[in-house]
Amino acid sequence: MPILPIDTSDGSTDYRYFPPQDNILEEKKNKWLNLLCSFLKSENIGIENVDIEMKTFIEILVRIDKRREYFKIYHDGTTMNELKETALLAYWIMKFKPFYLKGEPLINERFSLFIVYGVCKATYDAYGLLFVVSSRYKKQLKYAFIYWELSKESIIMIIQSLCPFHDDKLGLTKNV
Repeated sequence: MPILPIDTSDGSTDYRYFPPQDNILEEKKNKWLNLLCSFLKSENIGIENVDIEMKTFIEILVRIDKRREYFKIYHDGTTMNELKETALLAYWIMKFKPFYLKGEPLINERFSLFIVYGVCKATYDAYGLLFVVSSRYKKQLKYAFIYWELSKESIIMIIQSLCPFHDDKLGLTKNV
């Protein structure tokens, strides 16, 4: 359990966070880096051309895990589904910029869009529906990801509005 309650001297309860074990972080890292490879392949970019600040990327994964625990404690046991996890990953990637590609300053924003559309497509596929976004919307969302100061919550809302019928019980992360 990553967060444990701790009794304080004044009788209230506080919480202490414990990061995931290394093997769990490694699994999560590999999952998302495999998606990075898929993104780069779709863009005809070799992975060898991308520098990855791995310490920063691991920090992103830990922050997502902390948020997962935050939802459980401070939102009445709410769990974090793959839509929220992807939104948080997109947010932190755009904020910390762990990927560097010479001559491509927007690699982090473009990858963030790729994973957002990917989780939406996986959700639609799970329901047997076709995920279609207008080119105008894609252009506007790309602009927002590049130039706006989007909060974690706003990115969660964007993804949830693209997938309004999502069911937390489906467990779509295996398809993302």
